[in-house]
Amino acid sequence: MSRVAVVVNTHLHFDHCGGNRLFPGIPIHVQRRELADARTENDYTVREWVDFPGATYVEHDGEAEILPCVRLLPAPGHTAGHQIVVVETDEGPVVLGGDVGHWFDELERGDTPGQQLVLELAAPTHLAHVAEVRVPHPRTD
Repeated sequence: MSRVAVVVNTHLHFDHCGGNRLFPGIPIHVQRRELADARTENDYTVREWVDFPGATYVEHDGEAEILPCVRLLPAPGHTAGHQIVVVETDEGPVVLGGDVGHWFDELERGDTPGQQLVLELAAPTHLAHVAEVRVPHPRTD
C-alpha cells in the first residue's frame, strides 16, 4: 500500500515532474493550462515524464482545496499554468512556491502575478531551488 495519497506539481518542467512516474495511479494535481502547455509546447519538458503509463491527472481551473488545509492557487509567471500550494498550519499559512521565484531577490521584485500573490500572502515560503525558508517582502529599491 502506498503512503502517497496525492502528488502536486507547481508546474511540469522536467526538473519538477521527473519523479511523477514513480506514482502510477496516484492523483497528480496541476492547473489545466499547465498540463495543456506541457503536452503541446515544444522544448517545454520531457513529454514521456508527463504522460507515462498510469499517469492520473486532476486538472484545476483556478483555486482548489485538495485536502483539508491544503489549497492550490494559480501563480502564473514562471509558466502560464504555474501554481503554488498553501498549507494552513497551527502557526498560520506556509507557501510551497515551486519556481514562483528561483531565489528570493527575484520573488521580491514582484514582477509576475504569481510573485505578487506570494508577497500578498506574507507567509513563510519555500522555493524549489533555495534551502532557506523565509517570509518574502516586496523590494523597495
